[in-house]
Amino acid sequence: MLSELAEYVTLKANGDPTILVSSGFELNKERGEKAMLAIKELKVTIDRNGEAVTQVKRVAGAKAYIHQYTLDPITGDSVWTNKCTTSNSYIFTGLTSKEKYWFQVIAIGLNGQEEVSPLQSRVIQ
Repeated sequence: MLSELAEYVTLKANGDPTILVSSGFELNKERGEKAMLAIKELKVTIDRNGEAVTQVKRVAGAKAYIHQYTLDPITGDSVWTNKCTTSNSYIFTGLTSKEKYWFQVIAIGLNGQEEVSPLQSRVIQ
């Protein structure tokens, strides 16, 4: 019942902090936005045929990671294959042997924060 009343007050206040503060309910504190640290190094290992493992150090404040690859050469028309995950590493499979690929990882934080790793290239076994 109390939750329904809190929802009603929130709806009626329409974001007005004065109304919310005077409602008598405790307010959630807003999260401070911390800047994420840059990704300094991307490790790409190719231990198995047709596979590549991308890995970065965990980024404080990152909620997700986008692991990407594209074929060489990189141009404005390059198409990146993406894998979104909460893990700082990912195994790409089904890659073509003896082809050169480019890899990168993007860390995603709150409110659209992004940090992009340096690019790394590898020739797949």
